[in-house]
Amino acid sequence: MKWKLLSYFYPNEAWGDPEKMDFMLLVLLDKFRGSLPNGCKVKIHRGYSDKNPKSLHYLAKAVDFRVIGCGFVEAEYHLRNYLIRNNLMKEVEYGIYPDWIDPGFHLGIQKDGGTWCGRYVKVDKGGTEATEQRYFGYKEGLAYAKRKFQSAAV
Repeated sequence: MKWKLLSYFYPNEAWGDPEKMDFMLLVLLDKFRGSLPNGCKVKIHRGYSDKNPKSLHYLAKAVDFRVIGCGFVEAEYHLRNYLIRNNLMKEVEYGIYPDWIDPGFHLGIQKDGGTWCGRYVKVDKGGTEATEQRYFGYKEGLAYAKRKFQSAAV
């Protein structure tokens, strides 16, 4: 029934288990999608997941996604401003992931959840170089993303 109340999302997307997804999160995403400029849409990467009981994905209160039809920095601008305009920044956790294969975002329903950036960095593993995802402050991460995507556009 809840899926009939949404304008832009359907149960056959990558929700994990669509029936477990938190309705408030779905409404937030649906309204965000409706606020995007023409030609932009949201592609779901992952919703519910039972891999980590400490994650909001486990509670079906988080989603990872990307915005198609505009660049990462523009999409981040639209998402952040949507959250601010609707007084939602203190109601969600918000992560940006400019280094994903398909750069995107994490959004979860959680009071005072905070903001961050997940990046892939090279680390030394006992004399062997490896790549790990590390977490950085949101402002530092956004500055990194602007540099990364500006150089990619040149």
